[in-house]
Amino acid sequence: MSPAQRILALLEGVEEKRPGQWVAKCPAHDDRNPSLSIKETDALTVLIKCWAGCDVADVMEAVGLSLSALFDNPPPERTPISAFARSHSHAATAALKSICESALIIAIAGENLGAGIPLTEEDRNSICLAVEKIQLARSLIV
Repeated sequence: MSPAQRILALLEGVEEKRPGQWVAKCPAHDDRNPSLSIKETDALTVLIKCWAGCDVADVMEAVGLSLSALFDNPPPERTPISAFARSHSHAATAALKSICESALIIAIAGENLGAGIPLTEEDRNSICLAVEKIQLARSLIV
């Protein structure tokens, strides 16, 4: 099951607008008309935007999923590794998770700009924070 299918199964009022794009009622607020846009990218990453202003984290929490559910992450391969390698693996995993979450924020901002929606001050602050997190993650794994 793709990340989009897992999320769509938990939403109400789902309607496909075009292949890979849906609208649904936002579970993070009392939504009478579908205000949640869901888009699955070619990389099987899910972009979510509540047009009423709900945060993506709040939407995911409302359906009982973490932000990582927006990404297609195959289960890790189980091989014996040393304690040293394991500690570096955890740091790399945390860095990659931070990069993925930050990339999602930047991708949503790009989608909004492409749709002619201007960025708010909060949007710009989120993008700057996302860039800082990517740079920090890079410094941890390089």
